[in-house]
Amino acid sequence: MPTSKKNDPRTLPVLEARTATWRLHLEKTAKQFEKMGFETSVVESIEDAATLLMHTVVPACAPKTVSFGGSVSVQQSGVLDALLAHKDIEVLNTYDYSLPPEASTELRRKALTVDLYITSVNAVAETGQLVLLDGIGNRTAAVQFGPKKVVLFIGRNKLCPTLEAAMDRTRNIAGPANAMRLNRQTPCTKTGECMNCQSPERICSTWTITERSFPKGRIHLVFINEEVGF
Repeated sequence: MPTSKKNDPRTLPVLEARTATWRLHLEKTAKQFEKMGFETSVVESIEDAATLLMHTVVPACAPKTVSFGGSVSVQQSGVLDALLAHKDIEVLNTYDYSLPPEASTELRRKALTVDLYITSVNAVAETGQLVLLDGIGNRTAAVQFGPKKVVLFIGRNKLCPTLEAAMDRTRNIAGPANAMRLNRQTPCTKTGECMNCQSPERICSTWTITERSFPKGRIHLVFINEEVGF
């Protein structure tokens, strides 16, 4: 009698097979970015990403100052608390929402000159493009220029086959989700897709598409083999 697939030792469990397939895509994408001067790592979980940052990246670049761009992925990682506890690092805590608007904006300006900047992206094209869309542009600015070292935590859910698909993901998945998270009164929070609105609470202002890290190795992409952030 034939062995059922359920009990066949040659058959990988569905979750394991899915994880293995995603890892192949992440590794292939990482190699594409390495050709253009990015430093890359592929890890299995957000906890692994945090460990990599604290035990490999931080000792290697020995930052005196660290800051962040708005990112659910970074908040999920727990690295903020770990860095705040580091006695040799000054943390410009842009996640301190108790600050008045003027002080918060000034802190974000100062963040452009830190030694280490940690954030995420809205989408990544497997063809080798990072896609970011910002409300005030502090995150897009810092990724492009300023901080000496930039680390991006990238969940596998942000991987897209093409640049066009990555931009579509940014408009119609990341955008509405972040508007909902921030409790903005915009049309996309009702429709679940970009309406190219003129709302004063719109969070989409500044696009950047990055294809190369200059200087080489300045931007470190940490690809995470699980769904992280929006």
